[in-house]
Amino acid sequence: MSILAFESGGTKLVALLADDSGKLLQRGKALRHSGQTAAETLKELCRLGHSLLSNAPSRLRGIGYGFGGPVSRATKRPLISYSESGWDQINPVRYFEENFEVPAFIENDCNSAALGEALYGAGRGSDTVFYATLGTGCGGGLVHRGEIVALADNGEAEFGHIVLDPQGPACACGNFGCVEAFCSGPAIAAQAQTLYGGRFSDSKAVLQAFLEGDPDATVIVEEICEHLGHGLGIVATLFNPDVMIIGGGVAQTGEPLLERIRHHARRHTFGMFRDRARVVASVLGEDAVCQGAAAYAAQRLERESKA
Repeated sequence: MSILAFESGGTKLVALLADDSGKLLQRGKALRHSGQTAAETLKELCRLGHSLLSNAPSRLRGIGYGFGGPVSRATKRPLISYSESGWDQINPVRYFEENFEVPAFIENDCNSAALGEALYGAGRGSDTVFYATLGTGCGGGLVHRGEIVALADNGEAEFGHIVLDPQGPACACGNFGCVEAFCSGPAIAAQAQTLYGGRFSDSKAVLQAFLEGDPDATVIVEEICEHLGHGLGIVATLFNPDVMIIGGGVAQTGEPLLERIRHHARRHTFGMFRDRARVVASVLGEDAVCQGAAAYAAQRLERESKA
């Protein structure tokens, strides 16, 4: 039996086929274009999914969907997307079930990634795992003993929207000075534009220049790490996790960035907890959301079979 998993993020769409153990069998990927609607996204995900199933070695058992935004667990529907319109007019779970004729399940993408990393990645063997993603947006997910910590119908662990500085830049959520407003890819690019004009084309250029020792890029990255460490220190003080995993495009900069994040996270963590949580990079990378979504679907199917 196999599980089909989907992810729709700010810039990409991903489909992944996994077996019951979570082992990756096949993957497909497409870019999300500017102005794309929810209906267009679902149609493209189904196209990717059917393409994978054409060579599937076993029968499809279910579908997991890691959605790029908050979801309602009661209605199994997205609540809001800051990057795409139309989600209030369409039911993705029903859409997938009608297209593939198997049960489908939806969770926030960062919760899904946290579960994937906890079971198969950098958090494997740890009791409490926190995952933070740094990409087009910033998000978080918390897993305890192999299960997503689901505290409310509309979500929890919204790491990207922890307010660090009420006088800081505006965030898409409506607040000011959130982690996302400082540490997302677009935020890094905006900060570079403010400080140095057109010298850096985007966040990737800033991070590459940092790795090459550029002093201007180092100023920007040091500020990012300060804000990110501040946010992680709050997380560590609240939840005292075994490990805090950094994923997303920004985190691919590697150990030089992680070392600065660790330094600032320690500064902002309650003293008794300071030496407990490890700050590490994602192991699963771009597969984290889909592997977690597949695992979530498998868990839900197992639970429902026993009900």
